[in-house]
Amino acid sequence: MELVNKVVKTILEMVKKPDLYVAEHPTGLDYKLKDFEDTLQLDQKQSGKRQILGIVGLGGAGKTTLAKEFFNRNKSHYRRSSFLSDIRDHAAKGSLNSLQKILLKDLERVDNPIINTVYEGQSMLVEPLKSSVALVILDDVDHVDQVKALLPVQPSELNSGSLILITSRDNRVLIASKLVEHSSIYRLTGLNHQYSKELFCNHAFNQSYPLPGFEYVVDKFLKSCEGLPLSLKVFGELLYERDISDWEDELRSLQQILPKDIHKAFIRSYNSLNKEEKDIFLDIACYFIGRNRDTAIGIWDRSGWRGRRGFQNLQNKCLVEVDRWNYIQMNDHVRDLRIEVAEVLLPRHI
Repeated sequence: MELVNKVVKTILEMVKKPDLYVAEHPTGLDYKLKDFEDTLQLDQKQSGKRQILGIVGLGGAGKTTLAKEFFNRNKSHYRRSSFLSDIRDHAAKGSLNSLQKILLKDLERVDNPIINTVYEGQSMLVEPLKSSVALVILDDVDHVDQVKALLPVQPSELNSGSLILITSRDNRVLIASKLVEHSSIYRLTGLNHQYSKELFCNHAFNQSYPLPGFEYVVDKFLKSCEGLPLSLKVFGELLYERDISDWEDELRSLQQILPKDIHKAFIRSYNSLNKEEKDIFLDIACYFIGRNRDTAIGIWDRSGWRGRRGFQNLQNKCLVEVDRWNYIQMNDHVRDLRIEVAEVLLPRHI
């Protein structure tokens, strides 16, 4: 019987996992994946090198898409592999132990492991993480406790040759986990103009270029989307097979009402801020875009706020950027959240 179990286990290890579904139109994905690997100087052909990496970016930037593609291309390099998705949502529902079961099953090749509590799952995962040469991806974490629940080990305890990749909207979560170093975090930015046009047009016209007469309005949508894959996809699908007057109507209403999927991606990040950070966010969205960061921080400090810390937290959550001239920048769709929150916060500015 023991021999049979060993044979079954060996056969299971030889069976290739099916690839994860990535995207209908993976436009620009090869470029982003190469930039990710080059930026972090990642060489999957190296053996015996333990690596713990992170990807951070605004909601809708394509972190999950990039992580899935990376997983599909590299899982064959490891004896074990596991992709754990929607971790933030599982944590909100109190079901992190269901993800622990998936991870334990992937690492140990056991069917239906019984894990009753998160603490029990942590204890059961320690040895498999230490002994397995594995590729493990934790996708969409927003709290350190989620990382600790699924990776209850120190970096030095992971098996040599393993690779862990964690994606998040919050840079600070990765650093606070004490697993990922600053130099091992990749900040995912939007697509360039050419890839943005191709992705948008694939969804809007079912081809990689605009229909005649639509060129100017396509460019306006591209400017608004700022290379964000989710926005490009949602607006492209929304405008599919609609005439140009509908396109112009959507442009006019864009600053008042964002499509549900785009709004959901951004409002979660906003809702994770404390009150002072929300106030700073609104100040930026209304007044400080294009202004010097240090000047803005000085104003907040003189108002009795912790300006530098608050601004840094917005940066960590990818809600604001600072360009090379030290000027504050914000994605247009993130900026437009000010309309929704102004009724609550704006009276203090009057």
